[in-house]
Amino acid sequence: MRTMLRMAVASAAMLVAAACATQPSSQGDASLQKPSFYEWRAANPVASPAPQSAPVFSQVLAREYLAFSRFEGGPMNDARSTPVFTRKADSAAKNENPAPETLAAWPLAPQFQQELGAARTRLTTALDAGARTRSAENAALAQFNFDCWLEQQTENFQPVHIAECKNAFMQAMSRVEADMRPVAQPAAPPPPQVYVVLFPFDSSAISPVAARVLDQAAADYRRLGMTAVRVEGHTDRAGPDAYNQALSERRTKAVIDALVARGVNASGVSGASFGEARPKVPTPDGARNEENRRAEITLSR
Repeated sequence: MRTMLRMAVASAAMLVAAACATQPSSQGDASLQKPSFYEWRAANPVASPAPQSAPVFSQVLAREYLAFSRFEGGPMNDARSTPVFTRKADSAAKNENPAPETLAAWPLAPQFQQELGAARTRLTTALDAGARTRSAENAALAQFNFDCWLEQQTENFQPVHIAECKNAFMQAMSRVEADMRPVAQPAAPPPPQVYVVLFPFDSSAISPVAARVLDQAAADYRRLGMTAVRVEGHTDRAGPDAYNQALSERRTKAVIDALVARGVNASGVSGASFGEARPKVPTPDGARNEENRRAEITLSR
């Protein structure tokens, strides 16, 4: 009889032990069985409490804070976090731009201070630089997920929940920083390039010195991607006006022909001739001057 009684007691103990092994041993273990925020969110859509006229940043931030407050107040039954995020949802809905949570406001373990502190600095730097408008949705998601990460890391018993918010923060911040990179400005077109070809007296012949100037002009035309060429011919004030006008026209033509021969596109070349009307160096009528016996080449885009 005693043997049977001992066997019955042992069997009952085994059943109790087996039952305990299948049940959470504490409230913390029970919480581990609850859905993460993003799992809960997938089944419980939340609309933003901000008006449609509110900035995108405010709309998204208010929506995320409201969803998290409902999650914390519902399946998580967290009386500490729920009012925090309810207030932040209200503030965001009013376009008050509530700041990311500070580490000092949460009893965060020392070993997590450095990582979360660096993350907050990264976030606030972007926000202060204009991310609320330049990357509105991503900035709101980054701020919310930072707060979510901080709250979950403070509790520090749900590694899946922590990783979910942390990873979402990292991804959102990467998008914010990509949006905040300076937009490459197109390079300014090079300034017009001017070259001067000098001529002998009463001549439109291209001298060896002038040929080197033309070589350089043609090379720069290609190197700088120029598309427009202007050639203007001039004379000094020696000789009759009509004769000098014709001489300047011959000089203009000589230079244009030489440039085209060096590979300059003829369709982009224009010319004008001014005789003795525009001397570079003022002189009396009838005076010879080498600097006035010229053709000016201007390259531009």
